[in-house]
Amino acid sequence: MAQGAVPLKQAHELVLFTTNVGLEDWRRLGHLERELRIYAEWARRFGRVTFLTYGNVAKEKALEKAIAPIRVWPVPKQATGLLADVAAIVRGGGAFRRCTLVKTNQVRAGLVGAVAKWLWRKPLIVRCGFVPSEPHRDEQAPRPWAVRVFHRWIEAIAFRAADAIIVTSEDGKEHICRAYRLDPRKVTVIGNAIDVDLFRPMPEVPAEPGTVCFVGRFSVEKNLDNLLRAMQGTGLALLAYGSGPLKGDLVRLADELGVSVEWCGRVPNQQVPEALNRGQVSVLCSLYEGNPKVLLEAMACGACVVATAVPGIRNVVQDGVTGILCHGTGPEAIREGLLRATRDPALAARVGNAARDEVCRRYVLDRLLEQEAAVLTRVLGRRAR
Repeated sequence: MAQGAVPLKQAHELVLFTTNVGLEDWRRLGHLERELRIYAEWARRFGRVTFLTYGNVAKEKALEKAIAPIRVWPVPKQATGLLADVAAIVRGGGAFRRCTLVKTNQVRAGLVGAVAKWLWRKPLIVRCGFVPSEPHRDEQAPRPWAVRVFHRWIEAIAFRAADAIIVTSEDGKEHICRAYRLDPRKVTVIGNAIDVDLFRPMPEVPAEPGTVCFVGRFSVEKNLDNLLRAMQGTGLALLAYGSGPLKGDLVRLADELGVSVEWCGRVPNQQVPEALNRGQVSVLCSLYEGNPKVLLEAMACGACVVATAVPGIRNVVQDGVTGILCHGTGPEAIREGLLRATRDPALAARVGNAARDEVCRRYVLDRLLEQEAAVLTRVLGRRAR
């Protein structure tokens, strides 16, 4: 370690939540327990952690008791994201002065992180679970040009200001290095950590024959309309866990197609393993992904996963070995993958076992915490020189 460097165990990491997102949002969406486990373990092993969050200040602070030893520095939500960025910079001065380093939870917080680095001279780690500007996102689900330009602007500022960047996939690393002319040594690929003790095969929850399990948000990128079309006439039934803006449309489409669907609603994180074990197969037929946790969680449960071969998934699943890949996002490709998995029980069992082994090897919390610790140690040592 360089002379004057802060030892990791004495470091104080300030984690910037995505703009206008807070602990209450995580709790409402069922993400709180899953996300907190990683940061709580980090705080236990390596140093202090404070969250800069957005929301009702009293409610955000009230949640602090439940997430100890992590501290919370709440900022009120604002009418727009840019106003929230300004509020975070103005009201978060105390948190920025006290911390050793700043890390974003997603790239959208990168504007606040970059300003904090310039004003308070703090090292900046930009972590992004997904990269909004990746071109395949707009190829599959086009967004308004203003939105695309805004994301590129935020990314350019954040990535160039960062002392180090953490992405969850090789596709993401390749894209940002090419798009922003970054030195590849600045970017580290660290996948999402999975609790393999919680997410495990459950013999006490026998799989229901002829069922396909989906867990996630009912939104455009999840491609659920094509999943329903793929299931038409197959005799398979869908177990749909989650919620989202497209639920009404999907319910109507399922009725029109005659596809049997059990709309199970959103369940707490502790109950997701049981949901994943219910299905004969698990499906994720997205148009694009980052490093999808629900896919890894299904694999950790020993499920035979059927997934589209899109960026973010194709780096995780090896076709016929750790899952079944659909080579296309349309109904025919998805139907072929579902039938391949459900009509060959020996293949499904072999794939499920291999998937569990792969997650236990590559995505366990201990391994990924050590990888991130190496990045932060390098940054803190370099800043001390």
